[in-house]
Amino acid sequence: MTKANAFNDCIPIDEGDLIRVKRMLFSHWAVYAGNGSVIHITGKDDVPSERNSTAEDIEAQLKAYIKKEKFEKMLAADTFAVANSQYDNRKLLGFNFKPLRKSKILERLNRFLGKIYPYSLFYLNCEHFSTFARYGTAISDQVSIESLWKVYSGGILPERDVTKGA
Repeated sequence: MTKANAFNDCIPIDEGDLIRVKRMLFSHWAVYAGNGSVIHITGKDDVPSERNSTAEDIEAQLKAYIKKEKFEKMLAADTFAVANSQYDNRKLLGFNFKPLRKSKILERLNRFLGKIYPYSLFYLNCEHFSTFARYGTAISDQVSIESLWKVYSGGILPERDVTKGA
């Protein structure tokens, strides 16, 4: 991972690259759109996160807003990595994760820009959106059974072999 301010120090990022930003429990994902901008799933800007939120606020938090923002705004003080290697050329269930052409990735991103979808940690999160734009199929390693086991156990429980169903 690279410190956020290193973006200005010529880290090579190309249009269509997957960007992974380290957050507390999960990473946030986006796709670099060129000219210092990313397109990603985010929440509504004006929704409070306090416990006394209204029902309308809570409903807004359950929606995925597709936005184009300046890279620095998305990063804040977090660290990031160009994360293409996590998926590029992976083979999974007969699907080869080969990146689409840059023009196709950008066309796909722009088609979704400004749209709102129901948010789902398991079926439509920022990583699903980013991998769908780059490869044509949505996947999220961080919400796999193995990853969730590690997060929810807090590192206290031993590694679990999910292939044995135990």
